Amino acid sequence: MKSFHFSIFLIILCGLVIWQATLIPKSGLVDSVGAKNFPYFIVTLFVIFSVIYFFQELSFYKKRETLKKYSKKNVFFFVSGCFILISLSSILGFFMSSIFSSILIARSFGTQINLLSLRNCFFITLAVWILFSVILGLQLGPFFKFLS
Repeated sequence: MKSFHFSIFLIILCGLVIWQATLIPKSGLVDSVGAKNFPYFIVTLFVIFSVIYFFQELSFYKKRETLKKYSKKNVFFFVSGCFILISLSSILGFFMSSIFSSILIARSFGTQINLLSLRNCFFITLAVWILFSVILGLQLGPFFKFLS
């Protein structure tokens, strides 16, 4: 699927999302922020970004006729990265499994594996763990399995 076709798909999906947001029932509680405000905000952002993406792809559609196809190797890196995150979190802990997973997923998108990509994977993993485990209180598991 070319990215221009994907942008058309996103515009169609926007219509479905708008329809779904209008089906949310009105809250029985008297509140300054109703139950529909947050979904409407998300839908508005989704529509804006989809329209911007559509016009960007429309302007570049004539210039590039072929797109780089994802090879089986890239799909293998992505799927194995997801598998490592799911399967090794209980063995190695969240940190190590996320580092290995994010390196493989980044590799599937064509990133070279070097110290810069390792540093980026480390900080992304650290930010995700702090956000979800520390701030939001979700149980992602221990940062390191051997520390628990």
